Amino acid sequence: MQRQGFIQALHLSSNLLTLNVQTKSTTFYPESLLLDFIIQKIGQNRIPTEQDYKNLSQILKGCHVVTQQSNWTQAYVINRFDRRQPHDIKIDTGDSLIKYYENIKNIQLRHTRYRCLEVYFPNDTRKQCHLPIEKINYKNGGINFEINLNTILGMKKFQQDSFMFFGADVLHPTSVTQQHPSIAAVVASGNSQCSMTATRICQQYPKQGKCSLEIIIGMEEMVVQLLKYNQEVNKRLPTKVVFYRDGIDDGQFSKIIAEEIPAIRKAFDRMYGEKSNHPLLTFIVVKKRHNTRFFKHDQVENTKINMLIGTVIDTKIVHPYQYNFYLNSHKALQGVNRPSLYHVLLDEIEFTTDELQLLTYYLCFTDQRSSTAEAIPSLIHQADLAALKARDLVYNDDG
Repeated sequence: MQRQGFIQALHLSSNLLTLNVQTKSTTFYPESLLLDFIIQKIGQNRIPTEQDYKNLSQILKGCHVVTQQSNWTQAYVINRFDRRQPHDIKIDTGDSLIKYYENIKNIQLRHTRYRCLEVYFPNDTRKQCHLPIEKINYKNGGINFEINLNTILGMKKFQQDSFMFFGADVLHPTSVTQQHPSIAAVVASGNSQCSMTATRICQQYPKQGKCSLEIIIGMEEMVVQLLKYNQEVNKRLPTKVVFYRDGIDDGQFSKIIAEEIPAIRKAFDRMYGEKSNHPLLTFIVVKKRHNTRFFKHDQVENTKINMLIGTVIDTKIVHPYQYNFYLNSHKALQGVNRPSLYHVLLDEIEFTTDELQLLTYYLCFTDQRSSTAEAIPSLIHQADLAALKARDLVYNDDG
């Protein structure tokens, strides 16, 4: 869709109100993903030609483009498409743009056949930089990362199985917005590789005079909808379900076992029928808010440094009889790493300790917008973001 000009004024005429439109100034385009726009303009899903890039540069000059890495965004103004690809562009250190993103940004560029955008910051036209457009790939329907169950599980005992992964969280109102409901979000994968996901959200109000509810009231219906999504994408229902739940304190484990897990089983009843047809369920609670930190002693510098990513602690300092472990899955860009604590409340799949820990670690790499690992499985992070965005829709400025 394209609209010419802008509204200048309303005038009275013999035909009542007349809309006066100024058509000389500019052309308006709706907000869209950059690669969607490029494909629409060139008419094909392919790498643009030299003439395509010239036409696109003319069309996009002066438009704003916004990039997003995890929960951080940056706006730029487009100048043109550069003639060079990322491997041809050198920065001040002499490294190519590919090496810069790999070493400094910790991002592995994969789609380097696209030319870079020459952009500048909105408030400083003199400060220009080059922007790879490949991060739009996932939003354009592409797949940047997927997990390999053959590597993780060996697939001997799971060869005929189809896995589905869930992440869930609840966002509560603040002291300023107490009249608003809590927002529960559940994200699930569409395939065993966790390369496609879908999200469902619901509102939930506490009883009169009670504090916010941490238990997800609409769990059954959301799980049913997501199972249907997985069935549509994967052409079959999953035989194994791994569920990661965020935001639960130790004292609430019994409520989760008594309410949320039965709600998931009710969803299985609706989708699978007989209990003998139900998928096996593994349910894990993830805790980010704790005061435990781990360090490694650097004998050369005689200092304490962060543990390497992938470090697992599952002995000595963990619970004496409950099944839990610490996993340091991400690299700290600044300060001290905070490893996540995982409590396994149910394991019908009967993973070995190493299998479950490695699977959890791999799931921390499945955010399609980032090439680095996150502190928690990416499905949980997506649920966090979904709840935040849903809050903006539910809460208005008046409340």
